[in-house]
Amino acid sequence: MTQDASNAVDFFETQFGLDSGGLERTLGTALERKIDYADIFCEYTTSDSVVVEEGVVKQGDRHIEQGVGIRAVSGERQGYAHSDEISVDSLRLAAQTARTIVETAHDPDPVAVRPPAGEIRDLYPVSQSPTDVETSLKVQLLEEIDRYARAQDSRVVEVISSAASQHRRILVAGSDGAVVGDELPLVRLNCQVILKDPRGERREVGYQAMGGRYEFDRLREPETWKELVDEAIRIGTVNLDSRPCPAGTMDVVLGP
Repeated sequence: MTQDASNAVDFFETQFGLDSGGLERTLGTALERKIDYADIFCEYTTSDSVVVEEGVVKQGDRHIEQGVGIRAVSGERQGYAHSDEISVDSLRLAAQTARTIVETAHDPDPVAVRPPAGEIRDLYPVSQSPTDVETSLKVQLLEEIDRYARAQDSRVVEVISSAASQHRRILVAGSDGAVVGDELPLVRLNCQVILKDPRGERREVGYQAMGGRYEFDRLREPETWKELVDEAIRIGTVNLDSRPCPAGTMDVVLGP
């Protein structure tokens, strides 16, 4: 979701105290050497997943990835520095490191960051971050998938389903004053079924997955996930009914 840069600045300011003034001071620090161009990259990503096997939650996790990076460009030389900590102090320290590609001091003009001109498109609109959805709702969905798959075909002996979510927030600010933000929600639903023939001599697997950059509630719609499960069962049935390819010595026909 490419959004107004002021909203992105607001997020990083609220979470980490990184406001437009901090961005301007950091870029000013990098430009204290004879640097042609400098920019800042900030990222904050939340991710979670849950796995249900045999109707029981077998695995769940949630983690955060965050960090900042500074790039300084002087002619054909480029300097980089990064930090896992998002703060004005860590940004300025990274800027001091990145600018070491140039030794000549420089009296820079003040940098004033500003939002981009023109219309901002909302590419991935979501009313709620997919990682903010209650885990209990995700478990409930996976349990429904388990029950539905078993009810569709008596040969289904095992169901493994999982749901994963991610929300990535990015902020980029340049020494030319441009500042832009981006938000990228992502959801994914996986279903694996194991079918066994009535004689118990053979087992085969069917698997299907779906996902995209939209709200998690879309995955919870029965017409959505039922189609996913039906396809996984169809693939498993095809595998179960398949016959081995012929092997051994065979006749070879050669044309003129």
